[in-house]
Amino acid sequence: MSFDVEIRDAVQVHAAWKQRLNTAIRTGQSDLSVAVVCRDDQCRLGRWLYSLDEPMQASHRWQCVRRKHADFHRHAARVLELALSGDTSAARAATSYSSGFAQTSARLMADLIEWQKETVSLGAV
Repeated sequence: MSFDVEIRDAVQVHAAWKQRLNTAIRTGQSDLSVAVVCRDDQCRLGRWLYSLDEPMQASHRWQCVRRKHADFHRHAARVLELALSGDTSAARAATSYSSGFAQTSARLMADLIEWQKETVSLGAV
């Protein structure tokens, strides 16, 4: 699979994570534990990031994406923890537009899209 397609998939997977959190907030239940969600190497995007070769992992863009992805998972775990404890209002606040979760999520998406543009312009797809 080309790098371009991998990044497009990563964006879709990220959106699915956000939907899973919204479901957990709404229902107070999740098939995932907080301990799993807080790890950045347990989701499809994380496994893909860590599967890239060493030169790619040494790149500035990879390091930025990995760092933001890890931050996203820390925020997501906190949201899930609130949702599972029944604190729906706090969980909703933790995903609001101005929250760390939302801002980290947006920055991660922006970095992934920028990375995709860079690879297309370099002909690496």
